[in-house]
Amino acid sequence: GSTDLREFRMPFAATLVEVSGCVQAASGTTGTLDVYEAGVSVLAAPIDVKGSAGTPVAAAPADGAIADDAVVGIELTQTGAGATTQGFAVLTFKKAHAA
Repeated sequence: GSTDLREFRMPFAATLVEVSGCVQAASGTTGTLDVYEAGVSVLAAPIDVKGSAGTPVAAAPADGAIADDAVVGIELTQTGAGATTQGFAVLTFKKAHAA
C-alpha cells in the first residue's frame, strides 16, 4: 500500500460541511481518505473508497470547525492490486460571514 498526504493552509475560518472522494484505479484497489486539521482527524472515521467504481463516497465531519490559517491535510491510503492510482477529495466549506 501507499499513503499520499497533501496539505494546505486555510485562508479563513470556516465550517467543513462535507468530505467526499473516490479513486480511479485498478479493480481490487481500495483505500481510505482522511482529513486532518493540525494533525488531528476531523472525521469520525476515514472514508472507505474502492477502485474502479468511480463513485464518490461522502461523509460529514465529526468536528467541522476549521480555524483561520490552520494546516489542513488530506490523506489517501491505498491498498490492493493497483500499483498506480489517481485520487482526489472534495471538501465543502461554509464560510461564516460577519453580521
